[in-house]
Amino acid sequence: MTKTKTKIYGFPKYFCDFFFGTQKEAEEYAALTNAQVVEERNSWGITPSISYDWYALPPDHLRAHLDRNHNFERMRPFPILEAEVEILGEFEADFPNGICLLANSNWTFKKSCRIARTFNSPEELEISRAMIDAPKLSDTASRLINDYLGADGGELIGVTLEQIALIDSCSSEKILTSNSHPYSGDQIDKHHCQLKNGETLTLFVKSCGYFEGYSWQAFTSKSEAFKELRAELRARAKADWTALECWECGATYTEPGHVEPGQMGCDRCNS
Repeated sequence: MTKTKTKIYGFPKYFCDFFFGTQKEAEEYAALTNAQVVEERNSWGITPSISYDWYALPPDHLRAHLDRNHNFERMRPFPILEAEVEILGEFEADFPNGICLLANSNWTFKKSCRIARTFNSPEELEISRAMIDAPKLSDTASRLINDYLGADGGELIGVTLEQIALIDSCSSEKILTSNSHPYSGDQIDKHHCQLKNGETLTLFVKSCGYFEGYSWQAFTSKSEAFKELRAELRARAKADWTALECWECGATYTEPGHVEPGQMGCDRCNS
């Protein structure tokens, strides 16, 4: 797949709490948004902290939308940002902004992978497509990307968005289902994927639903998928470990979560 390198533009949307892992990241973002860097206890923040959405629309178009929309009046002093990305393809999205683009994650604003073409206007869609002509991703790739982007805990382990964008088709099978969660059980699905370049890719997708949303992780290793599931199940079980003394080995702890129910086993016994 040929990747298109192009510029996209950021739309200032709302004030928020925005923190960075390093001072350099905070300084880069602050320089672009005319903000000041603030040192926190374990991270770096900026003030004022503005959240941006990203669009494949001309900057003057975004500025006009900002100026005429009363709801964004407080955002008008902030700049329209610019970033250069590689466009992998266009896919049908599961969220309100309609058709979006998928960009690689190696850029300054890597927290976002969704680039909207429109504010829900057919005219804007035509403007955006004239600006960036992106290849259409397969239905299978679109579905996997939507699952990844829509999850509260979406992760890719051993696989990249670039690889998923290349998927042409796949066959799937459930290899584990569990009622271990009160809302929607843990599940691991195996996907045999055929890529557009003739290669194949096997994915093991682990998911779990709950009242507020769902977690979703894609692995290329079956053992890694099951290892992660076992770690999660053990962490959930430990929430019910309330005793502080183990009668098996005599170990005592200052906090719950270390001694098994029945007190005949603990972290030290199992290490």
